[in-house]
Amino acid sequence: MKFIRANLILFAALLTFFALAIPFLKTLPMLDGNIQFVMSYDFFSGGLPKYFRSWESAHPPLKFLVTDLFYFVFGIKTFIYNLSGILFLIVGDIAFYFLSKKLFDKKTAELSVILFALCGLSFAVGYFFVLDSLLTTVIILALLFLSRRNLVLYSVFSSFAVLTKETGIVFPLSVIFAFAIVWTGKFFRKGLSKKDIFALPYIAIPLIVYQIWNLTLASYGKSSWNDWNFSPTAKEGGIYTVINNLFSLQIFNKYAMEQWLHLFFLNFNWVFWLTFIFLTVVFLLKKKSVLYKNFDSGNSITILSIITFFLSYSLLALSFQTYTIPRYILPLLPFLYLGVATISVKVFKGKNLKLSILMIFLVLVQLVSLFKSIDPVSISLWGTEKVLGENIYGLRNHLDGNDGITYNLEYLFIASKRSNAILRASNKGQSVVSNNCYWVFPDPNNDSKMIEILNLNINLNCINTDGKL
Repeated sequence: MKFIRANLILFAALLTFFALAIPFLKTLPMLDGNIQFVMSYDFFSGGLPKYFRSWESAHPPLKFLVTDLFYFVFGIKTFIYNLSGILFLIVGDIAFYFLSKKLFDKKTAELSVILFALCGLSFAVGYFFVLDSLLTTVIILALLFLSRRNLVLYSVFSSFAVLTKETGIVFPLSVIFAFAIVWTGKFFRKGLSKKDIFALPYIAIPLIVYQIWNLTLASYGKSSWNDWNFSPTAKEGGIYTVINNLFSLQIFNKYAMEQWLHLFFLNFNWVFWLTFIFLTVVFLLKKKSVLYKNFDSGNSITILSIITFFLSYSLLALSFQTYTIPRYILPLLPFLYLGVATISVKVFKGKNLKLSILMIFLVLVQLVSLFKSIDPVSISLWGTEKVLGENIYGLRNHLDGNDGITYNLEYLFIASKRSNAILRASNKGQSVVSNNCYWVFPDPNNDSKMIEILNLNINLNCINTDGKL
């Protein structure tokens, strides 16, 4: 009880999150969530050989190893699949709280975790255990152990990052860069210690793990994920595309521009950026020298790793020429919230009333963005459309594809309505009846696999209520 009282805001945020998550536990996975559900089944039922046979490109296997464990203990059920995603979201929230507290202070941690726990994109992506959510969680855990100087566990979770998704490689490279910067300054001032030298193997381990995965792919005649690569260098593979984009300045392409619009503006993100920029200017005008004090303090490598990761991921991962799905920005959002929380607490230090008013305002903005798509800036950029009764931003009409609807709880409302229609039809052994059949089976190939896996008593027939099939 003492621990709960000491971290009351954390537990309040987690309880709020869990209360919002419970109603959707039995919802059938949809779109990319369903694709990865089918992938997890292929891995569970046949290991790497079946997984590689079933898919042209293959993501690293960490998520599928996790779902294997859940399936082995509890069986293959949508409830279990969704619960695994929810549990990892909760772990990510807890780790983020203690990371923020370690790097800064308790008030910063409290505001940070509230904003992250109520993040609509985190809900939408994490609920069906999509890879970007797991990637975000393991990166936060790796940073937490890095901040605590536990390089063994840092190397474990950093390796997990590269075993979750290809873009995870950006994270350990960012940490290596941060170490190099700090060590260079230290070398010229007083030289490196034995402790610094002994850290080298641990920060190199994730790169070795990444190479082992690549060798595994090669042994099966596969390559890193390269589906839906719309770049001129698509035939050369995803890694080559990223490198070519960087050195040819092709990072400034229309896909990157769309992703950066997501990062800076989508669903009230612009409110957090404006708050961060305004308060940073205020802070620097008052305390110009603060940024340069104690650069080699205990947390400098972790903070520099976060900054480097944010910038490098924004430029390299978000510029990849593929469908600009909103979930790709998820690994960056915790650090946007951390930046906002940090600068807010610093500027309003000793001014609890003003800080409380700002915190309430930011939390209210986050709550609105969680439930509704009413951001005027997003509407002006992407317009709106109605999907199964929900008014959402028209992202899929740009470069986002169908998964452009995946950014807040409205996506789960859509998925729940679709799920209810399918399960109702299955219980009666009838065709699905809906007012929008396109969204009942938006991905017929993988939707049919999901129906087969779950032994549902229906086919892909859907009858529109307007009489059209």
